Amino acid sequence: FIKRTPFYGFAVKGGCNDEHHNHNDVGSFIFAKNGAHVFTDPGAGEYTRQYFAKDTRYTILECSSRGHSVPIINGDFQCAGKEFRASSISYENGVFTVDIAGAYDSKGLASLKRSFSFEEDAVTMRDTIDYSGEGTVTERFVTFIEPRPGEGKTVKVGDTVLDYSSNNANPVIGSEKNTQKTTLYFIDFPLERGTTEFTCRIS
Repeated sequence: FIKRTPFYGFAVKGGCNDEHHNHNDVGSFIFAKNGAHVFTDPGAGEYTRQYFAKDTRYTILECSSRGHSVPIINGDFQCAGKEFRASSISYENGVFTVDIAGAYDSKGLASLKRSFSFEEDAVTMRDTIDYSGEGTVTERFVTFIEPRPGEGKTVKVGDTVLDYSSNNANPVIGSEKNTQKTTLYFIDFPLERGTTEFTCRIS
């Protein structure tokens, strides 16, 4: 799904985790502003034997869902394979929705419905979580721009503001070098157990 306004460009992916040149990235999204990616896809990794080997490919940041803006369930990332896929995709009344629970191997995760609604100058993401497991859910956002705390419950990524004021969670900022030796930053929101919804506004 692609959306463009004079203020931003946006794309979100459904599909499955067994596509041509696959990355484990069901439900990941890109938000671009002023001609540059803010929340991004890390792109292709360095072409090595490990990059193309089935048993090591998804340990690599660019291929793993740990390098994409998708949740981490009980410390685990998405799984590779055709059976790990999006479902219940719809676009109704200006809201795009996709259930990405099927991309994870987590028996307690009944559904994880990710929706995006759109304003001329902002995008609101809402994850609705039905998780009966004993584990945890961490929301992750990835960017090549170093994030900084903003005013109130916001994080600034360049001139973009991530507003998480409707949640109890607080961000943890980390980073990792990709195979091109470029720093990819993580904005992680560890959710309290029993949390059923996470909402943020990107503008």
